[in-house]
Amino acid sequence: MKPNLLFALPLLFSGLLGQVQTRQPIVFTTPPKAISIFLEQPDKPALEIRGKAALTVTAANSDDTITGTFVYALPDEARQTLAKLANQPLSNIPSLLAKKEVSAAFQKDSACPWLRWEMNPESLEIAGIRLRLKPVVLDVPETRDYLSQLFCHWARQINVNRQRRGIIAAINRALNGEEQ
Repeated sequence: MKPNLLFALPLLFSGLLGQVQTRQPIVFTTPPKAISIFLEQPDKPALEIRGKAALTVTAANSDDTITGTFVYALPDEARQTLAKLANQPLSNIPSLLAKKEVSAAFQKDSACPWLRWEMNPESLEIAGIRLRLKPVVLDVPETRDYLSQLFCHWARQINVNRQRRGIIAAINRALNGEEQ
């Protein structure tokens, strides 16, 4: 090789490495689903509040569970009721409640085109008031999106008791924006 070419190789490789594109993390949130939460009151029947819930996935786990942030949207009427009960201004009662690190599992024999994820977030707290949830089942429709297809493949592998470590790793790479 000519001496000038030897000096140019490091510059060539550094230029190529600079062109490697990093992927953006993929955000996957289940479609909102109407569910009830309950406010336990002493000497009164539990107050049922109907709102919408969704799960934003943050990780796929080797025990075939999904971890994510559970979000519950409170209707305005429920916010007003909670504000009165907590003796708080309405501005202190958020319209969205979130609970991180909630675990969900595939419902037995769940399969595409509709996956079903079961979770038990147990309770949410707002302005010092604890709201109890019954177990929640969220429906995840199959789409052409990359993560949706991976979740469907994962469910198939669970149902036939096949190895799924690679699928779980691919989901986590996509969620974290890592190269594949």
